[in-house]
Amino acid sequence: LKHVVRMNAGEPERVEWNARDFGNVCHKVLENWALDDEAREFFKSEMLETWLYAELDRVVAERFGKAVPLAVRIQVEGLRQRLSWFALKQACERASGWRVIAAEERFEAELDGVTVVGSVDRIDVHEDGRKRVLDYKTFNELKDVEKSHRVGVTASTVFPVHLIAVDEALGVNAKGKPVRWTNLQVPLYSWAIDDVTESGYFVLGASENQVGLSLWSGFSEEDKESAVACARWVIGQVKAGVFGPPAEKVTYDDFAVLGVGRPLGELIEEVKS
Repeated sequence: LKHVVRMNAGEPERVEWNARDFGNVCHKVLENWALDDEAREFFKSEMLETWLYAELDRVVAERFGKAVPLAVRIQVEGLRQRLSWFALKQACERASGWRVIAAEERFEAELDGVTVVGSVDRIDVHEDGRKRVLDYKTFNELKDVEKSHRVGVTASTVFPVHLIAVDEALGVNAKGKPVRWTNLQVPLYSWAIDDVTESGYFVLGASENQVGLSLWSGFSEEDKESAVACARWVIGQVKAGVFGPPAEKVTYDDFAVLGVGRPLGELIEEVKS
């Protein structure tokens, strides 16, 4: 089962980046850096920062030429600041023994007759032999990678309708507490890439203290097996043509700010009445 959706089609009329544009440009700059044999070995932040600045300007020029819209120029400077903070963190990682060995590493792996296709942003190896997979994130804040993948379950937890009595969606955290999977990205990276000992995010947040690594502490073989079991259940649903019911609510809403703290639908109904 393979299905390809083109997500990166050009939009020459765009005069301001959306969140996807911002993230794509950041990923492209960092991918090019990791593929540069000399630059990826930099252990001084000043050298790395200079390289990243130049590459950011080159990537932006490649997309806009000399006529970069004002809004994009402002966003570029915001990304430049994040890359500066990244350079400080990355220099420390390199000095501590971590080396980047791959970027945008594509994989294809079979699971229950389905080809799972993916691309890992970055693979590092430490001089002591440890190996880790990292996913770049341009979140505004340094999010906990484990909490981004599963949530706690208590006696009062209300499950989404489609997950009621679905044991495959459940797991146990390092403290022995029950949890429910909400995201399988990083665990499946660890499943698909050989000999991974660590995994997590490298977050380029909106302030200096929100930039850095968020590693999944205590991620175990049991965690990986639990995530794969959940993936098998998802594949089974897809094969059976079960794609509903729709979510009762979204996890985020781009227009929530318009409600000033109140559900937008509620305000619309008030206006109608």
